[in-house]
Amino acid sequence: MRKIDCLFIHPTTHVKNPPKPTGADELAYLVLPVGTLALANLLDKEGFESRIIHTGVEESFNRRFSVEELFKEYEASVVGIDLHWYVHSYDAIRIAEIVKRFSNSFVVLGGFTASFYAEQILNEFDCVDAVIRGDAEIPLLE
Repeated sequence: MRKIDCLFIHPTTHVKNPPKPTGADELAYLVLPVGTLALANLLDKEGFESRIIHTGVEESFNRRFSVEELFKEYEASVVGIDLHWYVHSYDAIRIAEIVKRFSNSFVVLGGFTASFYAEQILNEFDCVDAVIRGDAEIPLLE
């Protein structure tokens, strides 16, 4: 098992019969927030090892991919789950629950939706240890 400092996981929608997006809305299901790449780069520059997993891309290449299996490969001190777009809300929480079940990682959510609903998320979901509101560079390094 490989020890790393931070594992970023980008959720995609796994809801049975999700709403059918049209046009530009389809992008919200697939697009990784560019800030996730910037955060991983920042951590790497500061001497922390990080990885980014895009669940949709992983599933495209490996139909047997599961988030659970990640924790046989990685032991991460922190798992960051982006909750940028509201369409990922269900899956972000589902992934946080899996992380807590299969690891001892500190689970943090971030992004527009997580920032807006931070109090509700922290009050309702024990699987989330923290929510970073707004820019994450400084809190994530700390």
